[in-house]
Amino acid sequence: MDWPKSLAPPEVQLLAMLRGERVAQGAWSTPAAAERFLRAARFHGLMPLLDARLRDTAQGECPPEIAETCRRETLRQGAYELAHRAELTRVLAALDEAGVRPLLLKGTALAHGLYPSPVLRPRADTDLLIPVASRELVATILSRLGYSRREGVQGELVSYQATWKRSDRMAATHCLDVHWRINNSPLLATLLGYEELAARAVAVPGLGPHAYGLAAVHALLLACIHRAGHAHAPYYVDGVAHPATDRIIWLYDIHLL
Repeated sequence: MDWPKSLAPPEVQLLAMLRGERVAQGAWSTPAAAERFLRAARFHGLMPLLDARLRDTAQGECPPEIAETCRRETLRQGAYELAHRAELTRVLAALDEAGVRPLLLKGTALAHGLYPSPVLRPRADTDLLIPVASRELVATILSRLGYSRREGVQGELVSYQATWKRSDRMAATHCLDVHWRINNSPLLATLLGYEELAARAVAVPGLGPHAYGLAAVHALLLACIHRAGHAHAPYYVDGVAHPATDRIIWLYDIHLL
């Protein structure tokens, strides 16, 4: 097929590989081209998916350094997944015991509900939606579990979320973004409330008996709202800001939904 002319060569290669198509011979003809491809794959969150595609289709023309880099990233993501799954199960159990049932949003919920393996859906944090009235109780419980709240812009009409972090004894860092509204934009924040979403929530068995995510229709709406929100808010990779409306992993989530 003919790709839109606005796409850069690495994005064309990435999309072709996700579709199971063979990449044009010579696409990685130079080390600089291979580096551009890997940089794009990392930004778009596609390393584990590419690793799976490379092993499934045995694309012989792919340079060894690209295949090896994707494999290393998949193994790293797998180690994180094991540690974070255990930590999330612990956190959700503690919140449930206190009478709070958070809803898993975005990456973590989709990783466990849509993908053959959650390792295929990288993410840097886990998003939780809680009732507005539970904010202080959740803060108390997370503090008791060893989490510290990251300082950031605060204010009732400025931000509807708080970020909590903890490092475990294996030096794995766990980051929780706790939301009491679905979006920080005042225009979008109240489109879907906790009560409406909780009424149709679905179990996420891979994260224990206390894990619940959004129904598919709500997850799709939120994925589209999240993508639209990044038209004005950059996505950060290694501390560098990037425009991110068409980040491919978010489009892939929408495709699966």
